[in-house]
Amino acid sequence: MNKGRYSSQVLLDEAAVFSCMAYVDLNPVRAGIVEKLEDAKNTSVKKRLAKIKAIEPIEVQSVLDSNITSLSKTIHSKTLSMSLRNYIELVEWTGRNIVHPNKAKLPTHIISSLKSLNLQPTHWLKQIEHFNQHYCHVVGPVALIRERAKQLKKCYLKGISAAKLHYLQPS
Repeated sequence: MNKGRYSSQVLLDEAAVFSCMAYVDLNPVRAGIVEKLEDAKNTSVKKRLAKIKAIEPIEVQSVLDSNITSLSKTIHSKTLSMSLRNYIELVEWTGRNIVHPNKAKLPTHIISSLKSLNLQPTHWLKQIEHFNQHYCHVVGPVALIRERAKQLKKCYLKGISAAKLHYLQPS
């Protein structure tokens, strides 16, 4: 693994995309630069919040209830399966718990969103706080990491232990 400042990882499923988005959006919070998402500079969640503030009040509910789409007009746009409202609430809750650990319980509707992505709600905070340390080249559930290892003709890829904790295991 490259020990430099930047690294790249293959995100194997939508849950990995959301985890990575939240991890990046919360960089200024984890670094202690800001406590609130609105105060962060150069994050997609700040851009999404600013976009909501700029629209007509009558449109806010429909925008919040719509699924997340790419902010970039140059990238092929894909709609993700979580509403903007749930993503913002998830990132806000996560940020508050990074700043003030164990102060608030994860809301039930957010637990449902995480479970629908096959993510373990009880380990969400650890997933975000240690995202870059738990995975090396790939992020995703155990089965997809093992499949990727086979594709690369490797016996093992780092991240299986983390995936066992962070993803719901098939019964």
